[in-house]
Amino acid sequence: MCGAPWLDVAEFFRKRGYSAIHGLFDTKNYYVPHTRTRGYLIAVDEKNSDKPEEWLDLIKDMRRPASVTLEDFLLDPDDPRVHEARQKLIRDEMVADKRNEWTACENRHARERFNLEVGRGRPLTKWQEEGKCTLPDFAWSDWGNSQVDRVCDL
Repeated sequence: MCGAPWLDVAEFFRKRGYSAIHGLFDTKNYYVPHTRTRGYLIAVDEKNSDKPEEWLDLIKDMRRPASVTLEDFLLDPDDPRVHEARQKLIRDEMVADKRNEWTACENRHARERFNLEVGRGRPLTKWQEEGKCTLPDFAWSDWGNSQVDRVCDL
């Protein structure tokens, strides 16, 4: 985590006789095809050791930015395999809908809300797709907040 208190954690270890250092690394600089910054801390049970700094230098020396773009790995939009894959996704979703009772129920629910013209809003609970739910003041909030999304939606 980038927001972690790395300096405080390193100091915590130093006060206990360790040599400690932290570093932040973005995965895209290490030939990993996505961007995520990660923090790492190394602590060695040895006072005034150079090993943590050596580790940090070693990791920094391993940087290798990508030499090609993501687009170089993608198929052209008119490639027949793209069309086939899209068709397969549609077929798989149709099969999954038949197998997945909750999905079918959810679809019926959405269709009925549309037919009744009540919209997508949930004015009582203010429930959102991400599962955030604000129950009314008179509700048992501890119970409500522990429920799965479909219960809040209901």
